[in-house]
Amino acid sequence: MINRLLTTSNCLATHIVRGTVGAVSLGFAFYLLPTHLAPGLILAVVALTAFRGCPTCWLATLFSMRSSCPLPPRDK
Repeated sequence: MINRLLTTSNCLATHIVRGTVGAVSLGFAFYLLPTHLAPGLILAVVALTAFRGCPTCWLATLFSMRSSCPLPPRDK
């Protein structure tokens, strides 16, 4: 399961969860880096792993996935 999340995601929901984890980790990393170097660097690595590289690449993949894996319609 973890290996699948780190290598490929065919579902838009999985991609969004990875982005949320990456954004939160990156935010805490920037917050912690000035005072606590080691935890900040660990969180930065977690963020880059969740994004699978840079946040811009994650965002580009999000837009390309949106057309190939649409969200299910909502019931009214």
